[in-house]
Amino acid sequence: MRLLRYIFVLILGSWFLTLRAETIIVGHVFDSRTGEAISHANIYYRGTDIGCSTNDEGLFMLRTELDKKRTLIVSAVGYKTQRYTVEPNQYAGLEVEMRENTLVLDEIFVLPGENPALAIMEQVRAHAPQNDVTKHSEQVFALQEQQKLFISDINQRHLQRQLWKSLQQGMLQADDSTYLVPLYTSTYTYERSGKETTALTPLQEKAVVLTETDYQILLNGLPQTINFYQNTIDIFSKNFISPLASFGSQYYAYRLKPNTNEKDVFSIAFQTKNPFIPTFNGEMLIDTATYALRSIQLTVPREVNVNYLSSIQLQQAYTPQNTLANEHLSMIFDFAVKMDTTRTFPTILLQRTLDAGQRTKDEGRKMKEPNDAIQHAIANEVSDSAFNLDSVPIVQWAKWIAYILNTGEIRMGKAPVNVGNVQEIIGGNEAEGLRLGVPLATNEKFSKHVRLNGYVGYGFHDRAPKWQAQVQVKLPTDNRHVFGTYYWDHYVETDVSPIDKAYRENSIFNGDMDFTYRLLRSIHSSPTHFETVARKQEFKVFAQNEWNEHIETDFSFQMGRMGYGNPHVGYYEMPTYRYRSLHAGIRVGWNEKKIDMHFRRVHLHSQYPIVRFMADFGSYELPNTQEEKLYARLTAAVQQTIPLGGCGHVDYTAEAGIILGAVPYNLLKTFAGNQSWVFDDYRFSLMNQAQYAADKYILLHAHWDLEGALLNRIPGIRYARLHELLEVKFAWGGLAHKHAELPMNTYQTPTGKHSLTIPYLEAGIGIGNVLRIGDFYFVARLTNFQDTTSPIMGFRFRFRLGT
Repeated sequence: MRLLRYIFVLILGSWFLTLRAETIIVGHVFDSRTGEAISHANIYYRGTDIGCSTNDEGLFMLRTELDKKRTLIVSAVGYKTQRYTVEPNQYAGLEVEMRENTLVLDEIFVLPGENPALAIMEQVRAHAPQNDVTKHSEQVFALQEQQKLFISDINQRHLQRQLWKSLQQGMLQADDSTYLVPLYTSTYTYERSGKETTALTPLQEKAVVLTETDYQILLNGLPQTINFYQNTIDIFSKNFISPLASFGSQYYAYRLKPNTNEKDVFSIAFQTKNPFIPTFNGEMLIDTATYALRSIQLTVPREVNVNYLSSIQLQQAYTPQNTLANEHLSMIFDFAVKMDTTRTFPTILLQRTLDAGQRTKDEGRKMKEPNDAIQHAIANEVSDSAFNLDSVPIVQWAKWIAYILNTGEIRMGKAPVNVGNVQEIIGGNEAEGLRLGVPLATNEKFSKHVRLNGYVGYGFHDRAPKWQAQVQVKLPTDNRHVFGTYYWDHYVETDVSPIDKAYRENSIFNGDMDFTYRLLRSIHSSPTHFETVARKQEFKVFAQNEWNEHIETDFSFQMGRMGYGNPHVGYYEMPTYRYRSLHAGIRVGWNEKKIDMHFRRVHLHSQYPIVRFMADFGSYELPNTQEEKLYARLTAAVQQTIPLGGCGHVDYTAEAGIILGAVPYNLLKTFAGNQSWVFDDYRFSLMNQAQYAADKYILLHAHWDLEGALLNRIPGIRYARLHELLEVKFAWGGLAHKHAELPMNTYQTPTGKHSLTIPYLEAGIGIGNVLRIGDFYFVARLTNFQDTTSPIMGFRFRFRLGT
C-alpha cells in the first residue's frame, strides 16, 4: 500500500511539473530501525519559510519555484536531521531513513528580547514522544463517555438570543434547557491502551428520537480521541492545526501568562494568526518539570472556514501520569437559514463528557458498571420531559427526515412496511422517458433477519412495465453474513460497472452516479449526444460476508439478457444477448468504523486505503447463433483520502483491469464519460459517453481540495469560505483481442474504433464551497486533440453540501 501511495504521488507530481517549471520533491520518511512511517516530520528549505510536514503514512510533497540551489532539511523529534541538496526545476523522489538521536535536552535559556513562551513550546514539542500516552501501550486507563444530542425548538423566537448566548458561553442554565429537545443520550465505558480501545461495558443508550445508528451517521467524523500532541486534529474531515504542532509557530501567537495559583506549571495563552484557517484560541498549562500538557481549554474562531459547525468548545485535564483525567466537548451545528439578524439560534447541540481514572491492566478490567450518578442523570433528563416528544412537530420531522437520509427509504407510520427506495418513485431516461414507480420494503419491525423489497414501475416513452422482487436473509452472527436472491427487469447504465458502484458504497440515493449528474445529465454540453442505457432482465443469487474487521467478500451468480429497447439510442444498434456469469469480490480496509442499518452497511471511511479485487467468469450468446462464448474479467482498485494538514486533502482512485476472451462491445471496460455540464468525481468531464472501451486498461481519478489554504489569506474574499480545487483524470487502454462485431451506426471515433489506444488526460482547476452549496470547475483536455466530437475545454459544476 505504501508503494501504491508513493506511485500516486509521483504521478500527480509529474503532472504538475508539465504545467509549471517548479521544483517538486515527493518522498517517504520512515524509521531506519523499525521501518515504521514517521508522521508529522518537518520538511523545509534552509533559510526560507517554505516547508510542509508528513502525513500519517510518512508521505510528503513539497513544490515551489526555487531561484537557486537550496538545502532541504528533514527533521523529526528524537531523530537526527537529514540534509539534501536540491537544484532548481528538479523533480525527485526521496526515501528518507531517520536514525534515532539520544540527545539530552538542555534547560530553557531565554535571551533578552525573546518571547519566553516560544522557548517553552520548543521543549513541549521535544518532550512530546515521552509525554504522549498513545505511544506507550503500558499506560492503561478507563474512560467513561457520556454523549448528549439536542435540537432547539426553533418556533420559539423569544428565546433565541438568550439561548445562543448561553450556549456560546458554555453555561447552559436550567431554564435554557427547557427549550432544547433531547435527541439522543448514551453512556459507554471502555479502556485505552496506547491507540487501542477495549469495551468494558455495553453501550447504555436512551434513544429518545434518534437511534445509535442515526447518531453515528449524523456525527460521522467526530473524533473519538483528541490528541494535541499530533500536528493536526481531524474534526469532521477538517484538519485543525494543534497549538502543540511542530510547525505551530507559523499559525499561532504564544504568550506566557503570570500564574500565581500554581507554581509547578507554565500558563501559556495561544491565539491564531489567521482565524479563517482551522485553528484554535485558548490557554494551556504546561508542567515545569516534564513539559507535559496538564490542561487545555480552547474555542474555535467564528471566522474559521467550516460550514454549519458554528461553535466548538473543549476542555481537557491530564493526570501526572499524562493520561486523560476528564474532557468536556461542546459543539453547535447551525443549519438554519437566518431570515433576519434576530434569528441566530442553533439547531443542534452536542455535548460529550469523558471521565477517566488511572488503572493498571488488572484494575482497569474490574470496572464493569457505568457510574450510577451519570446513569441516574441521563434517566432523569429524559423522564423529566413532561410531554410526549412524539407530539412535538420538530421531533416528528427529525425522525422522518433522519430515516430517509440514513436509509434512502420512506417509512409510513408505524406499519412494518416502508415505501422503499426514494429514487425508484420517479426517474427515467431517454429510452423509457418518464418512469413512475411504486416501491415497497419491509423493515426491522417485520423481521430483523429477513427483508422483502421490490417495486413496480412504468415508462411512458417505451410504454413498458418494469419490476423487481428481492428476498434477503441475514444470519444472527456477530459478523455480517447476508444471503439473497432477486429478479429485476429495468434499464441500467451500461458504462457503470460493479466496481464503479463500489466506489460510491455509502451513497444512499444514487449508487451509480453523482446526485447532480443524475439530476441534470439531460442538459448537454455539446450538440452530439449518446445515451448509454440498456434494458436488463436478470435473475441473481448472492452472498455478502464479513470475515473480520478488515476483509469483506461478495459472491454471486447471475443470468439474464440485455439489450437496447430503442435501436436508435446509443452508439450502435445492439441486439439483445443472453449471458451467465459468476462474480467474486473482496474488499480490504483498515481502521474503519462500520454501521449496520437493518440490511444496509455504511462504511465510515478512515484515512487508510481501501483495496478491492473483483473477478467475473461468464459466457454469452448472441442472437441467431447457437454458439456460447466464454470470457473472464479481472479488476483491482485502490481508493483513499489523504489528509494534508493545513493544505486540505487529496482523494484518489486508481484502477486496473483486463478482460480475457472476445466479448461484445458493452462487456468491455467502458470509460464513464460525461456529456453534461455537471462534474462527477468518477466520470471523465470531457469524454463522450461510451466513447472509449478497452480490454486492458488503467485509470486514475485524483482530486485535491485545499480547503481555503490560499483564499483564507486574502482579506474580503476569505469571508466567503471558498475552497481551491484541483483535479486530474487519466486513462489508458487498448484492445488485445478481436471482439464480437455488432452493427454500428454512423458514429465512429477519430481512430475508426471504439477503443482508447493512446493515453487520455484531462485536468481542471476550480472554486469550491460557493455559497456553501456548490463547486465550479474549469476543465481542459490535454490529449486526443484529433477528436472533434467532444469539447477541448469547458466549465462544470455540481451541488455539494458539506463542512
